Amino acid sequence: MNFKEMVMKKILLIFLCVYSVSAAAFDIVKPDTEQELIRDSDIDNVSRNIGVYGGLINHENFNSSFITALYFSYPFDEDVFVEAEYGISVINDTEYRNIGLPLLSQEELSVQFYTILVGYNILPGEVYWSREKTLVSRFYLIAGVGAVSFDDADYVSIQFGAGIKMELDKNKSIRFEARNRMYDTDVLGTDKLTNNIEFHLGVDWGF
Repeated sequence: MNFKEMVMKKILLIFLCVYSVSAAAFDIVKPDTEQELIRDSDIDNVSRNIGVYGGLINHENFNSSFITALYFSYPFDEDVFVEAEYGISVINDTEYRNIGLPLLSQEELSVQFYTILVGYNILPGEVYWSREKTLVSRFYLIAGVGAVSFDDADYVSIQFGAGIKMELDKNKSIRFEARNRMYDTDVLGTDKLTNNIEFHLGVDWGF
C-alpha cells in the first residue's frame, strides 16, 4: 500500500467518525414533538373581517360601564386597514342626583358610538399560545373620528389607541385593544374636552 492510499483511507475513516458523532448528537437534541406554528403564509392577511368586542369604558365625570360593539374591517394591504364600528354603553348621573344636581334628563341613559378608524400594523411577531402552538401576532396603532350620542345630543369624537391581534387560524382571530375616546361636552355647564379610556377584547372572522 503506497503513501497516497494510506492518506485517503485515513481521511475516509476520519470522515466516517465525524459523520457518526454528528448524527448521534443530532438525535440527542432533536425534540420529541414539533411545535405547531401558524405562519403568515398560512393566513389570508388581506381578508375582510367582521367582529364583536366587549370591555369597559370610563365615562369622564360620570361612571364606568360595559361597552359592546360590532365592527367591520377592510385592509388595503398587509399593513394598513380601515374599520367602521357601532357600539353601545350606558351612562348615569347617580352621584350628582344624590347631592341634588341632576345633569341628565334621566338617571341612566344609553350611549351610542359611531366610528371610522384607520389602523397600521407596526410590529409583526409571535405569541406562544401553548407548548405545541404558536400564533402569528400583530401590534397595531389605530385612530379615527366619529360621533357619540346620548341624551338627545351628538358630539364629535376623536379616538386613538393601540392593540394586539392574534390569528387563531385562517379565518379567526382575537384582539386586545386600549383606546381614548375624546369629545367636548357641556353637561357640566361649560365646554370641556373629556377623555374616556376604554379597554376591550374582541373576536373577528375573515371572509
